[in-house]
Parts: sequence; structure tokens; C-alpha cells
Amino acid sequence: MVNSKEFAARLEKMLDFYELSASAFARAIGIQPSGISHLISGRNKPSLDFVMKVNSVYQEVSLEWLLYGKGSFPSTKADTDVKSVAPTPVKDNLVETALAEARIQSEQPTKTSSAKAASVISKSVSRIIICYTDGTFEMLHQDLA
Repeated sequence: MVNSKEFAARLEKMLDFYELSASAFARAIGIQPSGISHLISGRNKPSLDFVMKVNSVYQEVSLEWLLYGKGSFPSTKADTDVKSVAPTPVKDNLVETALAEARIQSEQPTKTSSAKAASVISKSVSRIIICYTDGTFEMLHQDLA
């Protein structure tokens, strides 16, 4: 089980090491600044999503150290050299991936679009609901007699 106070202390140690404010750190990993504030205050426990985002942006941070305090931070001299390198925000990677997927999908022929168009044409309206600003409504049904 993760101890919230100890986790908050390790998180603050990371912020000091990378010389980041809580909001800059939040932007770097792609979360809301309030999420960092809630973790540091002990209001929330770290989610798996949060821990994985930290690990994907700051790969030199050991998950064992971040979660349980096992090991040291930074663990080697190589880790201190990483301090001068700006982390790659998760959002940029997600945007690039989404754009690549969109390009691939647009290049593939869409056979299902003609089937969808045929089903749309065969559809008919069965009821219409009109909502008025005074809170009343009127429902119109099509008689299928």
C-alpha cells in the first residue's frame, strides 16, 4: 500500500530536483495542476494512470522509488545528467499518434459508408418531441395503421 505522506514527499523531491513548479510538472505529464496539488496535500492517492504518465515522461524515475521509496533518487550519476534535458510532454506523443491513425484511416477505402448510407435512406421518423421554454413538451407520433 502506498503511504500518501511519503509519496507526497517523494513527489516534492522530484519537483525540486527538476526545478519545476507543480503546474509545470502537471503540464509535462499531461494532467490537471489540481491533481498534483491533491497528491501533495494527501487528499488523493496516486492512480495507476498518474504513475504511468510520470514513468513515461521521466523514465529515469524508478517505479519502486516513486511508489515505495525503495532505492534512491537519483540513483546514478547518469540520472543527474538527465536533469538538463527537458521532458517530452505526454500530450505531444498522443497528438502525433492520433494524427498518424487518422492518416491511416483516411487512406483506407471506406466500404461501410455506402452500407450506412443505404440504412439511413431506409429510415423514417416515428416520433418528434418538441420542448418549450416553459418546461412543457409536445410529442408527435406517426400512426402506423
